[in-house]
Amino acid sequence: MIVLPGGGIFFWWQAGALAELAEIVGRSDDARMLRKRSADDRAAIDAHLWNAPLSTYSNRFSNGTFSTRISPTSFYPMLAGAATPERAAAPTSLRGMAGAAA
Repeated sequence: MIVLPGGGIFFWWQAGALAELAEIVGRSDDARMLRKRSADDRAAIDAHLWNAPLSTYSNRFSNGTFSTRISPTSFYPMLAGAATPERAAAPTSLRGMAGAAA
């Protein structure tokens, strides 16, 4: 099994969107629950999918190890706005890779 940043982002975004809809239709209790779920999902993404040595979000295997490859899903938390500003600015390993390829 592998845990992907993209999957976490989907659940985070979905809970936030559903919270907005619930508020619009007057289901405040549901909106509150969904906002909490969205916040919990965002915290889980940061807690479990941030790969500090690579300075990016990474796919994580069920044994707890990270993939050493950067994939498109590494950018999903940043593109979706789920990453903290510090982490969104942090993919230093990508800058190094660009310089090495030149």
